[in-house]
Amino acid sequence: LDEAFNHLMECGEEIDEETSLNFEKQFRICETMNTDTIMISINSTGGCVYSALRMIDLLANSTKTIITVCSGCCMSAAALLFSCGDIRFMSRTATIMVHDASISFAEGNLMDVETEAHELRRLTEKGYSMMSTNIGKKQNYFLKHVSKSKNVDKYIDTSEALRINLATHEGVPQMNVRIDATISYTCKGLPIEKAKPRKRKRGER
Repeated sequence: LDEAFNHLMECGEEIDEETSLNFEKQFRICETMNTDTIMISINSTGGCVYSALRMIDLLANSTKTIITVCSGCCMSAAALLFSCGDIRFMSRTATIMVHDASISFAEGNLMDVETEAHELRRLTEKGYSMMSTNIGKKQNYFLKHVSKSKNVDKYIDTSEALRINLATHEGVPQMNVRIDATISYTCKGLPIEKAKPRKRKRGER
């Protein structure tokens, strides 16, 4: 159980289909724990947008408070994942990078290329809209501030992230765990206090 919890807390890999599947398994385990919060530490250069959206769906449908922590970097799809935390911590030296969605060069005829371009535009607008809403801005906030830069990567340090509410707190929170154990005894299904003492026979000591 401890291994599962720690694995969830450290999302430090490239986001892909395998990562999202492992994330879902560990996340569902954490949801069964007796805690009101789930903390996810992210240090990733990004990856597949579709896989990130699958992970985000888990966060959106959870009844627990989600804490995301950017330690190192959150770039591309990882930045989108980070923005979905109810509480968002960012270390003093961390970096967030956002940019338009991208894929490798599409092969095929003109229709294939146009179809890929349409999907890229949809993913870009969807991602920027989600991030903007998550930090309390108008839906076109990131589209306006990033998309006009002709797909140039937009790097955001901690001070700027705090200023625009992309991060809500500076620092890396520490997790404190307290385990309380209660021991009781029963005899034939009854509490030991209610067990009748055996009567001694005459002559027994």
